[in-house]
Amino acid sequence: MKKKVIIALVGTRNAGKTAAIRKLVEIFPFSSEPEYLSGKLNECYDISVVGQYNSPNGEVKTIGICSFGDYICDGLDKEFRPLATIYHCDVIVVPCHNYQDKEGNTYRYIDDTAKEHGYKLLTTSIIRDESIPYVTIDEWKLKGGSEIVVNGVSLNEIFAQNMINLIKSLL
Repeated sequence: MKKKVIIALVGTRNAGKTAAIRKLVEIFPFSSEPEYLSGKLNECYDISVVGQYNSPNGEVKTIGICSFGDYICDGLDKEFRPLATIYHCDVIVVPCHNYQDKEGNTYRYIDDTAKEHGYKLLTTSIIRDESIPYVTIDEWKLKGGSEIVVNGVSLNEIFAQNMINLIKSLL
């Protein structure tokens, strides 16, 4: 890997970015228990973690995963930016919006951080199935759902496995 990478998970508010990122944290093959910088999987909704991963070529890489991405001041400054500036993660996964909101353009903020600290920025989005009616995550939970499932398969699980494969291919 020649350059460190930030993977921005782009989507609108309440589209399921955080739930997908939580699944990634849950199943990511860290070489030891990751350090939870904010939140815990079983305690809080938003989380920020940093952990070690033994890459296929034997090198130990630092992976940062953050679900805080809706607001620059509350999430990106306090939770995302330290993954690049303090922990110097080799790969960082972070959600973001691609439009102007009350706190500013979060995609632009992530892109500026990437450029400033020598990261390459990649973008992706969560898996959506057109046959699933759009509901916010809060509405889905009120209806008793925890994950969107199609044909018995969790879309968040598919997303997380794809992200793991992407991260491995970058290392």
